[in-house]
Amino acid sequence: MTAPILLPQILEKKVSENSARLLLKVPENLLYFDGHFPHMPILAGVVQLHWAVHFAKEIFLMADLIEDASRIKFNNIIRPEDEITLLLTVNPEIQTLTYTYKLDEKICSTGRFVPIKK
Repeated sequence: MTAPILLPQILEKKVSENSARLLLKVPENLLYFDGHFPHMPILAGVVQLHWAVHFAKEIFLMADLIEDASRIKFNNIIRPEDEITLLLTVNPEIQTLTYTYKLDEKICSTGRFVPIKK
């Protein structure tokens, strides 16, 4: 039995001190597409936030729990097999992280969160 697929495939990854750019491929058989929606699967917003937290934790060694999430906007849908760019930017002065998902040049979603301090 194969494990369920919960994360996108990382095609490219560029990291600097306070930012990261990841090119991701959304797998067609991603577990989160089950039931969301059967005839037109889309990537749920909560999954997008989860992935942003997951990669921020991995890249910037942040806590995996968030204290606050704000300014979350969804502009365009993300579908199976899409190649999307995730931009993560840390602001150490106010201890926040912003994320943006793009499909080509179209912004799919944006948001900001405050990780719980370790």
